[in-house]
Amino acid sequence: MFSGAQISLYPMTGDFVGVIMSALSALDPYRDRLRIETDDISTLLDGPPEVLFPAMRDLYVAAAN
Repeated sequence: MFSGAQISLYPMTGDFVGVIMSALSALDPYRDRLRIETDDISTLLDGPPEVLFPAMRDLYVAAAN
């Protein structure tokens, strides 16, 4: 089974581009198991839920740090 999520980050900081670009690196370990497509507004993740949900968690944790 595959699941998909289209997610966006909206950090409340003047350096929002830096936060977003830095957080996207948290997805690197998942690139071989997920389809990841990033555009100007959001990122699409598609793959098995046991990989998808930890990837989303890691993205948001990286952005929060």
